[in-house]
Amino acid sequence: MTEFNLIYDKFLSKITDFSYAQLDKETLEEDLKRKLIQALAYFTQLDDEKAEYVDNVFMSDLTVLEQEILANLMVINHLDKFIVSEDNMRILLNSKDYKQYSQATLLKELKSTKAEYQSDVEAMKNAYSFRNKFRKKDS
Repeated sequence: MTEFNLIYDKFLSKITDFSYAQLDKETLEEDLKRKLIQALAYFTQLDDEKAEYVDNVFMSDLTVLEQEILANLMVINHLDKFIVSEDNMRILLNSKDYKQYSQATLLKELKSTKAEYQSDVEAMKNAYSFRNKFRKKDS
């Protein structure tokens, strides 16, 4: 069994969002669980049996690699919140002055960071699939 908290901790160690520190425990848990469930949807290589959970616990033991993939998918989900915000879209569509240009540059950096995480996650998922394919052949 793997507790969700293990993956939450990995996710939180990858970001610097001080707004999480201001949330009460219940709200924080709800937000993190929502991000984790969304991450599961994008980790299609994970066996259905391993993806089963009750309350805040996976019924199977997840490997460190599986936990890291889920945490990185949570980071991608977290970055999307900033990239697709209405304010950022407005900046991209009609800004010309320096202040807004700086914000547009921030948005560009966020997109770049997201792309790096996506690339890392894809590599991790490919390695995971490749390794599991050979394990099943050996069985």
